[in-house]
This record gives sequence, structure tokens and C-alpha cells, in this order.
Amino acid sequence: YEIGVRLVGSEMCIRDSFQSEEQESVCIACTDIHNEIIDWKILFVGGGCECILYPDKIFQYALRCSAQGIIMIHNHPTGDIHPSKQDESFTRRLERGCEIIGLHLVDFMIVGRDTYHSWREASLVNELKK
Repeated sequence: YEIGVRLVGSEMCIRDSFQSEEQESVCIACTDIHNEIIDWKILFVGGGCECILYPDKIFQYALRCSAQGIIMIHNHPTGDIHPSKQDESFTRRLERGCEIIGLHLVDFMIVGRDTYHSWREASLVNELKK
């Protein structure tokens, strides 16, 4: 929960940069060993309902920043924060890539108009329900 609040809450205001967007945008936040954000950048901009992503560009950016971890944040211009099948597929792909090159996938977030979805927070909630 803490990472979601830190990223999309009042401290970073990444959400604000996405709220009025009519195009899907993808931001990568690089973290240090303590999961503190050391840099972030919008790497991809797509259309109204999709965005083409290139994992190699994500990893190049993270390695240039000497990141220990990454957080992928993207918006859904419709405001719906529910993950699509493409979101789920890309998350698994990104996780596998991170494991191979030694990065930690800290979170994968979807930003809506007034709220967000965090894979890590959802995983924690599901663990608590078991």
C-alpha cells in the first residue's frame, strides 16, 4: 500500500500528469535498493485504448538509471482501472524479464480518474483473504 500512496498520492502527483490524458501513456519509475524513486519518465504514448510497449526500452532505461527495481504506471483514459488481459500478459512478461536481468518489479499500476489499481496491493489483499 505504501508504494501506491507514495506514487499516486499527493507526494509525487504522477496521477495528475495522467488524469486529463486522452491517450494511454506508460511511465516507468526506477527505484533504488530501498524502493525509493530515483527517476521516472513517460516512455510510451499510445492511442485512446492501447499503447505498444517495448520491454527492451524499459530495461535500457532502468539500467541507465542504475535502478534496482522498476514500477510501471500507466493510465486508462476511460477511467476504468480494471486490468485488461493485455495488462496481465505484459505484467507476467515484464516479471520474467526482470528476473533474468536482476531487477525487482516493485509494482505495476493502472491510474484512473480518481483512483488506481496496484498489482502488489491486490496481491497482498488476496493473500490476506486466504
